Amino acid sequence: MGNHDSIFYPLGEEATRQRFAHLCSGNTEVQKVKLGELAIIGIDNARDRYTEEGLAQLKRALEGERYAILCQHIPLSTTEYHVDAMEKANRDLGLGGQGLCVDDSWKTVFALIEAEDSPVKALFCGDCHRDHQSRLGKATMFTSPLNANNPPISKLALNSGTSIFPNTLLRDAPTLK
Repeated sequence: MGNHDSIFYPLGEEATRQRFAHLCSGNTEVQKVKLGELAIIGIDNARDRYTEEGLAQLKRALEGERYAILCQHIPLSTTEYHVDAMEKANRDLGLGGQGLCVDDSWKTVFALIEAEDSPVKALFCGDCHRDHQSRLGKATMFTSPLNANNPPISKLALNSGTSIFPNTLLRDAPTLK
């Protein structure tokens, strides 16, 4: 879910989750899709936090993976993100660090990404309505509004020269169009 799904917020968080459950096989906390050796994992953080259940599911989703992309609505506030946010928007709405700190749940996600053996190679986010790229441990965090005036994140990664996965990683994966 994203924070622009707010027309459903008056229903309460649980009712809002139920409204979207059919889109994600009943699980609105974490979703995981495998493409070859790559795990694409989405986690809901649209309420400026992660739930305990979401964090537990994220840990399980990462177990045994070699390569993972983590997708979430709100970016994490890295030092580079904070500087960029303050220069361009005069506010940092990223989670943690110098951004929003509703609770400490962001620290768990930071730790999972920054762990020496973390499979997370990239973090894809939206929310900030501008393009940004920064490092978080060994992972690269990309934010993009992905609208008609901005290229898709795959073009951002390719054009920046960033290589986050081995060339053979998606050899057996289906082609996405």
